[in-house]
Amino acid sequence: MDTYLITLLSDQQPRRMRVIENILTNRHTVTTLFWGLRYGILNWLGSDRQLVRADFDGQLRQMQDDGLLQLDNQFILLTSQGKAAQAQFLSQHYQPRFTSDYLNYQVNAAWPRLMFASQVISEFSYENAKYAPISFEDHELRYVKRWFAANKSAAIIQDFKDELTGFLGTLSETEATFMTELLVGHDSPGLSIDQLTGQLKLPSIDGEIMANDLIVGLMQYADQQTTLLKQLFADLHLESPMSHSGYVTYQLFVANHSIAQIEQQRFLKLSTVREHLLEAAIFDGPQFPYQRLLTAEQLADFDAQYAGNIDDWQVQNVSGDKNLDFFNFRLFQIMRSTSHE
Repeated sequence: MDTYLITLLSDQQPRRMRVIENILTNRHTVTTLFWGLRYGILNWLGSDRQLVRADFDGQLRQMQDDGLLQLDNQFILLTSQGKAAQAQFLSQHYQPRFTSDYLNYQVNAAWPRLMFASQVISEFSYENAKYAPISFEDHELRYVKRWFAANKSAAIIQDFKDELTGFLGTLSETEATFMTELLVGHDSPGLSIDQLTGQLKLPSIDGEIMANDLIVGLMQYADQQTTLLKQLFADLHLESPMSHSGYVTYQLFVANHSIAQIEQQRFLKLSTVREHLLEAAIFDGPQFPYQRLLTAEQLADFDAQYAGNIDDWQVQNVSGDKNLDFFNFRLFQIMRSTSHE
């Protein structure tokens, strides 16, 4: 079956089907995020927010009927035939290469903004002040207009072209063509993704994946090397992939506020603060200050108690406080999952 879903599965690690669905649809529960971390698919978080469960389940049933996977009690495992199909799929379809930054940007707004900016620059180069802007939300129209006004000069045309060309030069010919043909100009309305996949003889399912990947690559490039594009995308660089409330909690925590102080200051339940800290540990990995929550004695006890595959570990209640025991256990799992040791 021709679907990118097969790239999220494993022939060695049984994976919960609802976790994969929740990752794709952007469900930010600690359980979803933890298992997304364990499966190595966190970068796909929110990549298919319109996914319908019936369609998702239908894809899995079809793959099961085709002998590509086993589905047992909501756990998916690729068969040997499925593993071969996965390898074949990867050899025939676009493989995203900027996934490490997917969670650092508000990706959905980036393409419309780039297309409007390219239209503005193109019309300016033709000295045309009377044109209908391509349809956007008012916020995006205002943002690009302010960006253009702040940088308007005779040099902006060449500077914008040079910055964009600099990134295009890092791409393959097909990728560069794909990206430029989507852009809107004075005498070009821009092609649709469907038109481009047909013109470039790409599999139709590759179009959205490639468009998403390349715009992330451009924002990553802009952050590091450019000026105009960096300004264009400045507010799309997220403070954190965490939920906003979780991020605020974590900032207080790294500023040496205790959990009790955070509860008081933010009027949050203890369980909510703990969830926020687990979320922070998942996204911050080795940089998370585990030692503030797990003592050396606790770590030694955990190391003595848990070994082997982290997926198979089961929490054991030892303190009489089940919630605290689970919090410490999950935090230890995350620490070992993200350790570079």
